[in-house]
Amino acid sequence: MNDLNTVNHELVAGVKEMIRSRSLGMARHYAGIDDFATQPIEGDLSVYGHWMTLILVAGKAAKLTFKVHFMEEEAKKLATHVYARPPTDISTPQAIDFMKELCNLVAGSLKKEFQDSGVIVGISLPMVTRGFDEVFFPRGDGFSQFEDQWKVISSRGEFVCSSHFEVMDIAAVGNVTTRAASSQTADMGDVDFL
Repeated sequence: MNDLNTVNHELVAGVKEMIRSRSLGMARHYAGIDDFATQPIEGDLSVYGHWMTLILVAGKAAKLTFKVHFMEEEAKKLATHVYARPPTDISTPQAIDFMKELCNLVAGSLKKEFQDSGVIVGISLPMVTRGFDEVFFPRGDGFSQFEDQWKVISSRGEFVCSSHFEVMDIAAVGNVTTRAASSQTADMGDVDFL
């Protein structure tokens, strides 16, 4: 366990699993779909969808940029539970707001996980931009910063999540991932859509 490469690999794997599990859990809860699952991304793509929502979770110990990449029609299909309407009756702004709120819920869940472990972080408001803006985000991989991309699929629709994570305090982030791994299920709480 004292081998630095082993510690690095375990920390990175723990952070990735924590973020993926929160994105999957919040998608299931918010969209009201039980059959969501994750799939790896095939190939090295620069753009994952026409639209992209993103949110920042940051503090002294770590910085996270969490992004949800999606196509408008897929977002409309996923939002039917929240709006109680068929996809054809959901407007583009409503579909985008649905995905921004999903991004916000995932970030809020991660913030709670950090703060329950004694690590103070804040979150930004979710933003939306064209998916093609992904090419302007920095790519980094190594111990202090790393990326992850995964597809979230269901019978009703799909989207891609990506994250860029930077570690500034190894011990603090390690405590968060250890705590997250020991909890069997994340508390999804009540979700209200405004």
